[in-house]
Amino acid sequence: MARVARPELDGISTARTASTDSDTRSATGGLPNVQQALEAHTWVLDPASSSPDPAPTTEVLELTDGGLSGRGPCNSYFCGTSLDDHTLTVEALGGTLMACDEPTMAAESAYLDALEGSHTVDVTDRDRLVLTRDGSRLEYTAATG
Repeated sequence: MARVARPELDGISTARTASTDSDTRSATGGLPNVQQALEAHTWVLDPASSSPDPAPTTEVLELTDGGLSGRGPCNSYFCGTSLDDHTLTVEALGGTLMACDEPTMAAESAYLDALEGSHTVDVTDRDRLVLTRDGSRLEYTAATG
């Protein structure tokens, strides 16, 4: 799969990608442990593969044990999470309250609405995270750099 340069990602921390294959592949016959796979990368939303169709902006997502944080086009956000097998529950989101232009705020609000709730998690591809629920699909790629 060819990588496309994404200049808008310059400066995004990818320090969390230090996990080795042995860290992300547990005693499950070589299959990735979902929790480890979620935490292995900083994830960047792929707007072309996501729905409802978000604005073509950079939403960044990081997951840690029991929490999630990220940065949208205007605000940073955070919340608690729980993982049960392949179901990720994103609890009530909190965030900063920066004001941006109306189209940016509307796009960010739609994204956060789609992010909140319970999602089926697909991390079959180690460099791709897919969250689905009730007709919405949020697809992320692992940040490189």
